[in-house]
Amino acid sequence: MTERSRLIRLRAVLLVPTVLLALGIVARLYYLQVIRYEYYRKKADSQHHTVVKYMPCRGKILDRNLRELATGVLTKSLYVDPSGIHPSVRADLAHDLATALNTDFDTVFQRLSGKSPAPLMRKIEDDAIFQAIAAVREKYRKRMVEPKTPAIQPNAFYFVEETKRIYPRRDLASHVIGYTELDNTGDNKGLAGVERTYDEQLRGKIGVDRVFRNALGANSVMEPVDPEVLESTYGNTVVLTIDEVIQRAAEASLRKYVNMFSADAGVAVVYDVKTGEVLAMANCPTFDLTNVAAATDFTRRNRAITDAIEPGSVMKIFTYASVIEEERIRSLEEMVDCEGGRWTVAGRTVVDSHAIGTVPIRIAFAQSSNVAAAKLAMGRLTPAKFYRHLVSFGFGEKTGIDLPGEATGRLRPLKQWTAQSVASLAYGYELQVTAIQVVAAAAAIMNNGIYMQPHIVREIRNYRGEIISQVLPQKLRRVCSPATTEKMKQLMEAVVREGTGKAAQLAEYRVGGKTGTTIKIDPKTGKYSRGNYIGSFCGVAPLEDPRICIYVWIDNPRGGTYYGGQVAAPVFKEIAEVALKQLKVPVSVPQEETSEDLNVVFDRVRSQYDVQTVAAESERNPLAILLEQTRRNDQVATGSMPDLRGLTMREVHEKLASFDHPVEYRGSGVVVDQSPRPYETIEPGDIVVVEFGSQEEYLRRLAELPESQSGAAGSSPATSLTTAPAVAATLRIARHGKEVPLQVVARVTPSVPATAEQVGAPNSNTLVEDPDPRVRSGPAPDVGKSVWAKTLKQSFEATDDLSAAMDDSTSGEESPSSPSASRPETLERPVRSAYDLQQLQQESPTGGTE
Repeated sequence: MTERSRLIRLRAVLLVPTVLLALGIVARLYYLQVIRYEYYRKKADSQHHTVVKYMPCRGKILDRNLRELATGVLTKSLYVDPSGIHPSVRADLAHDLATALNTDFDTVFQRLSGKSPAPLMRKIEDDAIFQAIAAVREKYRKRMVEPKTPAIQPNAFYFVEETKRIYPRRDLASHVIGYTELDNTGDNKGLAGVERTYDEQLRGKIGVDRVFRNALGANSVMEPVDPEVLESTYGNTVVLTIDEVIQRAAEASLRKYVNMFSADAGVAVVYDVKTGEVLAMANCPTFDLTNVAAATDFTRRNRAITDAIEPGSVMKIFTYASVIEEERIRSLEEMVDCEGGRWTVAGRTVVDSHAIGTVPIRIAFAQSSNVAAAKLAMGRLTPAKFYRHLVSFGFGEKTGIDLPGEATGRLRPLKQWTAQSVASLAYGYELQVTAIQVVAAAAAIMNNGIYMQPHIVREIRNYRGEIISQVLPQKLRRVCSPATTEKMKQLMEAVVREGTGKAAQLAEYRVGGKTGTTIKIDPKTGKYSRGNYIGSFCGVAPLEDPRICIYVWIDNPRGGTYYGGQVAAPVFKEIAEVALKQLKVPVSVPQEETSEDLNVVFDRVRSQYDVQTVAAESERNPLAILLEQTRRNDQVATGSMPDLRGLTMREVHEKLASFDHPVEYRGSGVVVDQSPRPYETIEPGDIVVVEFGSQEEYLRRLAELPESQSGAAGSSPATSLTTAPAVAATLRIARHGKEVPLQVVARVTPSVPATAEQVGAPNSNTLVEDPDPRVRSGPAPDVGKSVWAKTLKQSFEATDDLSAAMDDSTSGEESPSSPSASRPETLERPVRSAYDLQQLQQESPTGGTE
């Protein structure tokens, strides 16, 4: 073989493997780049990128002024993956973890023995626990069970961020806000209240983002999170109609009176008449949202929407509104016979708490006569019309308020009514209503007859605070005419001014309302049980342009006091004072004041300063006011008759509650006469007769007291009391830029018995009253200036417009209660303060007396 042939052969031998190798490489490249392209692309991608998961953050709940009521924060929870733990160290690891977490061994061992990841402890906030877990991890990471086999893998236990719900106000509005429970992302599942109703809005979503990572591992990313992904994890913010200040006042006042009367529970709802917004919804007892596990079903129940009760006399608001709407009452001064407090209908006797006779409808409403309500409903409404009105007011169906668990209440269909149903319904029995139903219906009457949709949420905002949706006031239907509204305002104001709801009076606002006292059914016997009551009050303010309606009830008050006017009306007063100021409602300015209105003001002043005021007015004359010192609130000796003059029927009933004598009531209004006379000895078996009349009659009799009652038949020997000379002046009161004349006469009875000479020779400055055995001490107090000045000042402050009660002219005949012998000259200087009054007394011809 030649040299050339060997070279060719060698080349061939070398070329064939080379070609085969090249073909192999090409084939491999084809396999990797084409056939296995997708596999390796994904593998490379997984090495360059990682998936980051972001836990959701639940949205906030704010009050109407954007104060935080509920919020969420991120915390860390410890999870364990059993697949990363070698079985030989499972028991030792469980023991060490249980010690670090301060929990029981069995629970931890069970989680370590499972087949899937599970939480060991959630929402950890203690730094000591984090340090203890780190020490355990380091201990077992270095431990080898076999050559090159660690006891635990790096991912054996790990931390996950989860949300924790925070309630910074703790128990404030807890029944409205509600609470959450844990899911796989933290406290992110609403269970009650707004947390449940608006769960979808509040709930955040798990955010997932795919980012580049570096060579340091999966937890080291090379780029920031996508803002859109992060935003998706935040829930929306829910803004409530609740006002924190009003809510806090409602809860504090309700708790105060529930505790004061040792009651079982209580409810107070504050409602915006014009919008249907719930400004406060208070329950007592309440519970702490930071420790829901300690609460019971009894404390967690939102009674304002779940508890349907028989409303009692508060129902008369809707009975009278129905009758007025049907134009069956021409005038509120129209007379109605209350049958002395007992009236039998269809075999059942309707009974009043205190007996009254034939009185104006206004008085019957103010004195809460069940008989009057039953007679008006039965005599002036057909059952079908009454039922139609009750349905229109919303009874028997849910209001649709945006809270879970609302009860329907109970209003039987018309075909199930009996012959007694109209009468029973008229004063609040044979139906059950919730507090939200009552307050929404009463507010509708005060809103010129327009029923608004009740709601608890005002708007929804995103996490930036931008409004994304609003709950606008929604008019649902008309329940009565504006004319009916005006008449109902007069009736409800009469309750507060002169009826059973005086405890609801406000110093700076006109108030209307209605008291209620319901006898409860004993669940054991199924019958009405004396001794178990619900006291309630529903009121509105300010009356000339109602802004708020408040309904309060207190369940089972104890201690002998259970009337709504005593246990619930004071709650209304305290809440309304705060609410009206918080809402910046202007102080009321009465459109018309009469002498009767002044007497109501003076009655309130009298109770504060222990003085008695008398206002008598004759047409075209200045107003005359007589002030006398009185001791009517003092204790009366056993066996003596108390002084009842000027008291209302309810006040007489309360004062004589423990009086062991039969009492006969005559007429209506305030006490104008009584037998036996005040402070007379009363014998066993004697009948007490109390005569009632109008304010004018009471004032007339008081102003015309005889100068001497010595030796009067049927009276004890008189002990005459002298009075100091009268303080008299014609004042010019500056009110609303206008000066009006006011003639004032003040007589003050000192506390010393008159001398024999004075008894024998009475004069125009001597006032002889019925003897009071308690008047025995000391010289007369200096009340000629202080009491008179304080009383007049307080009266003028409480009465917004005196000009309606007096004539602009100072000419004309003398006022009946003005002694003509001492008429002073007119003083032109306006009286603006107590100091001015004192100066006026000193300058007056008869001023400065004691």
